[in-house]
Amino acid sequence: MTHSLPSFSRLGLRMLSLLLLLGTSLVVQAQSNATPAIRYVRTDGPNANPATATTWANSTANLQGAINASAAGDQVWVAAGTYKPGGDANSNRNVSFSMKNGVAIYGGFAGTEGNLSQRVPANALATILSGDIGIVGNSADNSYTVISNPRGLTNSAVLDGFLITGGTGVNNSGGMYNNGLGDYGSTSSSGFVCSPTVRNCSFQGNSSLNGAGAMDNDGTYAGASSPVLINCSFQGNSSLNGAGAMDNDGSRGGTSSPVLTNCSFLDNSTTNGGGAITNDGSRGASSPVLTNCSFLNNSSRSSAGVIQSDGFGGTSNSVMTNCIVFGNKGNGGLLQNTFYMSQASVSATYSLFETGITNYSNGGNNLTTAVSPFVSDTDTRLNACAPAIDAGNNAANTTATDLAGNPRRYNGGTIDMGAYEYQGDPNFPISIIRQPASGSAVCAGATVITSVSTTGTVSAYQWYKDGQAVSGQTSATLMLPNVQPAQSGSYSVVVTGACNSVTSTAFSLTVNAPPTVDLSNNGPLTCAQTSVTLTASGTSGSTYAFSGPGGPITSGGNTASVSSPGTYTVTASLNGCTSTTTTSVTSNTVVVTATLAASPSTTLTCAQPTLTLTASGGDTYRFSPNVAAQTGNQATVAQAGVYSVTATNTATGCFSTTSITISQDNAAPSASLVSSGPLSCNVTSATLTASPNGQSYRFSDGATPIGTTNQATVTTAGTYSVTVLSANGCSSVASVTVTGDQTVPTVSITPTTAMLSCTAPSVVLTASASAGSLIWSTGQTTASISVNVAGTYSVTVTSSNGCQAVAQATVSGTTDAPTAPTLAAAPATTTTNQPITVTASGCTGGTITWTALGGTGQASGNTYTLTQPGNYTLSASCSLNGCTSSPSAPLALQIRPGGFAITGVSMVNCELFDEAKGGYRVQFTPQYTGQTSDPISFSVVNELATTTAPAPYSLRLYTDNPVITLVAAQAGNGEARFAYNWRASCQSGTSPNRPPTTAGIPNQTIVEGQAYQLQLTSYFTDPDGQALTFQASGLPAGLSLTGSVISGTPAQTGVSTVKVTAIDPGGLQVSTSFQLTASPMPVTPPSGFAIVGVSTVSCQVIGAGERQLTFTPQYAGVSGAPISFSVVNELRPTTEPGPYTLRLYNDNPAITLSAQQGSAVSTYRYNWLSVCNPTGRLGLGEAESVLVVRVLGNPVYGNIAEVEISGASGQAVQLNLIDMQGKPVHAQRIDQAGAIERVRLPLGNAKGQLLLQVSTATERRVIKLLKP
Repeated sequence: MTHSLPSFSRLGLRMLSLLLLLGTSLVVQAQSNATPAIRYVRTDGPNANPATATTWANSTANLQGAINASAAGDQVWVAAGTYKPGGDANSNRNVSFSMKNGVAIYGGFAGTEGNLSQRVPANALATILSGDIGIVGNSADNSYTVISNPRGLTNSAVLDGFLITGGTGVNNSGGMYNNGLGDYGSTSSSGFVCSPTVRNCSFQGNSSLNGAGAMDNDGTYAGASSPVLINCSFQGNSSLNGAGAMDNDGSRGGTSSPVLTNCSFLDNSTTNGGGAITNDGSRGASSPVLTNCSFLNNSSRSSAGVIQSDGFGGTSNSVMTNCIVFGNKGNGGLLQNTFYMSQASVSATYSLFETGITNYSNGGNNLTTAVSPFVSDTDTRLNACAPAIDAGNNAANTTATDLAGNPRRYNGGTIDMGAYEYQGDPNFPISIIRQPASGSAVCAGATVITSVSTTGTVSAYQWYKDGQAVSGQTSATLMLPNVQPAQSGSYSVVVTGACNSVTSTAFSLTVNAPPTVDLSNNGPLTCAQTSVTLTASGTSGSTYAFSGPGGPITSGGNTASVSSPGTYTVTASLNGCTSTTTTSVTSNTVVVTATLAASPSTTLTCAQPTLTLTASGGDTYRFSPNVAAQTGNQATVAQAGVYSVTATNTATGCFSTTSITISQDNAAPSASLVSSGPLSCNVTSATLTASPNGQSYRFSDGATPIGTTNQATVTTAGTYSVTVLSANGCSSVASVTVTGDQTVPTVSITPTTAMLSCTAPSVVLTASASAGSLIWSTGQTTASISVNVAGTYSVTVTSSNGCQAVAQATVSGTTDAPTAPTLAAAPATTTTNQPITVTASGCTGGTITWTALGGTGQASGNTYTLTQPGNYTLSASCSLNGCTSSPSAPLALQIRPGGFAITGVSMVNCELFDEAKGGYRVQFTPQYTGQTSDPISFSVVNELATTTAPAPYSLRLYTDNPVITLVAAQAGNGEARFAYNWRASCQSGTSPNRPPTTAGIPNQTIVEGQAYQLQLTSYFTDPDGQALTFQASGLPAGLSLTGSVISGTPAQTGVSTVKVTAIDPGGLQVSTSFQLTASPMPVTPPSGFAIVGVSTVSCQVIGAGERQLTFTPQYAGVSGAPISFSVVNELRPTTEPGPYTLRLYNDNPAITLSAQQGSAVSTYRYNWLSVCNPTGRLGLGEAESVLVVRVLGNPVYGNIAEVEISGASGQAVQLNLIDMQGKPVHAQRIDQAGAIERVRLPLGNAKGQLLLQVSTATERRVIKLLKP
């Protein structure tokens, strides 16, 4: 401890604090009171006069007031809750609670008790004295000290059953300051004392800068502060320059030696001082007495982890009895710095210290441990294995209960060390008093048993073999039945208990495997073999003993000889272990009986020149005399005679012999053959007759037998033979020659097959013959004929001998053109936002060629699919056999997109403001369909100028104008109009006659000179179901409106803006506009794939000299293969279907379109500017102030895009570049633009299509950039 202090010393700070406390203290001098009273305090106590709060019902919330109003012998009972110095409204940090002599303050009441004994100990810490004043949870404005006790306080002042928390001291403790300070500079007794009694209290979460975190006992300058603390805990308190929990200052002639019993110090910390306690007895005395106290996880960064004591010029000798010190860390985090003594000491008896703690005086009966005796690092209660259980000194502690309120001596036994008594029977360490046997050697199959004996509390046994747990061996005895060699090894048992585990010595087990043994014999006993040999084999080094039906057999080594059948045994022995096996010797001497048979008979004939002899009765056979061949038990013979066979049983050597007689018959018949005469083309057959009769006959090829007789017929000249067969299979042959002339001429037709087609309408057939005359199936006799009809044609040739020959040729095909295909559309010829698929039928086996006008789709064989909105005309032809049909009837198709329109009006308010003139203030909201995210421009004809402000809109209207026309437009959509009867809505609150509605008419593309029809009822509806009449303006020459149908044949090409108005019977109307593009019809349809025209979808003015053009190329000869489309210098090749959109300038009025399908390439020069500006079409005025944005080079090659901006002079311009997923690429702002601004935009790694948004306060442009 450092004794030199600066000029404004710690003492000076304490004196200043004392003066402040004296100025703000609520302490009132005790008054005599003859009758002790109890005053009741609750957080919600209604009594504002604490002196009269003598019942729970009449309790007060003023705790200090109740203490001040009490006299010696009085009590203050405090219910559960939180109490703050000066009350909940106080924010003065200098205000503290203070105790009073003779007054006992009890906490922990529920608020209903009538007797002190009814107080539940578990509720004690529910009564909280908190320094958390001011802003709750903010320690910066907490009370400096929660309890500040004045001089003169003795042990008669009692505080019992409170949690003291939240104090943040500066020069004194944050929890409790006991002021026993003497006169400044005095070194002799001044009579000042402050030593209260504190029981069943907990000091938690208090802190101080220069004092102890929880409690300062100040007896300096001849003062005295030695409070008595029983069953108190100090947890989580901290300090910078004082003790973590308690400072005992008896320096300079003073005394501070508190007495602590059953107290716990847990997790207290400091930077400079004792982690738990600092004792200053320099030139004074500070020797606290600690009995049954526990210290856990207290720490100091520069001093002692538990107690720092200074006895310089005085005394500081702490006494510890029945205490536990474990897990605390001092300077450097070292265990040996648990105590720090400067001319001081700690004397300990009957106490438990962590192994390694030094610097204390051992008074005897102390214990050490390396294992924590506590239940956890955050709880100082004892675990069941703690050596502190039943290890204390009963005489040192006479309290009835421990810190938890449990009996201080469990079951009246020996007191435990520490603040808590273990409430149960302890566990005892385990030791092995009898080890297993050192080892054993056994034969496989034996049962092995060994065991251990232990003392202590055992919870489990586990035997191990060579370090691996043995399954099922979990008792004190190891039992291994039927052991095998693989179980040889070192065995030990680990005995586990609640407190420790121990391992036995090793038991070495050797399991010898029995020898292997096998016994064989070379039997059986037979006629050839009258004795056999027994042979034993097995593990090397084994000995063998033989025995049989007659008992032991004399043997030599591993063999023995026997001559009788039966079962024989051998026993092998090795290393004291034996194995036994057996073998059976059998006998086979059965007599053999031989048999011999011939098949199919015993007579040789011409039909059967050999016979087969078959023997049986043995395993091997020997025939005699010599036979033609022998296989196994069979032999082949070809001569008459007597044959024998010997049959032998190879297993026994036994045999026998038998014989058979073979005879022979081979006489042949005498054969002859005659013919009935010569052949000619008129005599076409002759009869052959064979003799002798009554036999079997086989005629040569070319002769047809007559049944099974001796005759046959022939139709061709030549030599024929017959084979005559007799019954014994013998035969003879005779022959005869048949003469004649039957030579057939030869003929052929060239070609043999031919195909008629539109390109080859006839074919010439030519006949070639060897001789004679010829005639065609057509009746012609010339060598060649010409035919033009499919069919089979033949020619016949006749020779001089009357013989004929025929040849044929087949002519197929047709010269008729196939019929035109039939087209069918699905789901219909007109759809809205739905693709149309057209199927061509009637061209089986042929090829469909499609011709589409108005746009292109996707061809696939006999189907053609359109996906983009527009008007189309589709036809098809069929190619088959080189012929092509006429085109099919053209099919008109239409895909309508969903359009933008005003569908109705919602009346918001209608207020009469001029009754005389019929003036109303009308507020309404239009209703739309088909709108996009772009702004909507709204106006009312003659009533409201164009505005993009959102609805509702307010107008002043008069009854002489009951119907107004609403006009709305949105970028990319045509204008929409709506006739609104506001007067009717004002009268009824609704619109009794609702106007017609429309979803808009999509832009139309038609072909010059081709019939066109548009049914308007498909695009307009009346919500009231009334019939509509229509008006149309802007129709091009050749088209007119009749009823609800626009029809006719366009007479010229160009783009027209057509406005259509639908009117209901009440005069309510709605209008919409669309672009009608008339494209030129090619004069001569191309024979292959080609671009035949262009359908202009839209042409919008973007700026001065700039247009945004949307168009669809028209193709002929579409085969279904992908089409690659591009625009020279404007659009890179793409296989995406149209329509395509480009930004073009007036100085480039014509562009070149290019398309490729397979190897076919077609180009088309498209004068887009003339289409955008047709004769008679109204142009739009282009004001000089229009915002114009140009990309200088698009597509953009490189990482920088250059943009030129005009029409925004003097305005702020915002540029935002995003990708197609909406992800920002670059943003830039021009605060004040000039007449022309050029901007360089970095593109980074972005690729594909990008959107550039350029905005001023009034205009916005969106440009599409292409980045390859």
